[in-house]
Amino acid sequence: MNEEWIPYREVRGVFRPLVMLTFAFPGGVYDHLMLVDTGADNIVLPRSIMEPLGIEPAQCRPVWANMLAGMAEGLEYTSASVSFPDYWPDDPFAAPVVFSPARDGHLYGLLGREPLLNHFQCRFGHGDGHGLLPEAVLT
Repeated sequence: MNEEWIPYREVRGVFRPLVMLTFAFPGGVYDHLMLVDTGADNIVLPRSIMEPLGIEPAQCRPVWANMLAGMAEGLEYTSASVSFPDYWPDDPFAAPVVFSPARDGHLYGLLGREPLLNHFQCRFGHGDGHGLLPEAVLT
């Protein structure tokens, strides 16, 4: 596998490092645009998508997650299969996902440092975007 640079995309006049992720849950597969946010602790998706994905609140544990605007309440689903369809569609990894009402209505979810840095080596550079290299290449 080769290193991939994640280009910055303009959202409402601001350039941000955004990438599409595919999430596989028992109730279905879901693609969602994600902000590479190493200031966030977790992968965070809107709470409003839980029901369409067949995820019940009773299947999750209540948590507080660090997000763009600080700490927010959420429900953590213990393990989803996550992949990068535009870069490595056949190389999924398992990670917990937090569903938070703080992300409802936003254009993108948050791809936080713990799941991201556990599986990828990252480089940062505003001119080029975020560079990601899968963990398998590192070993």
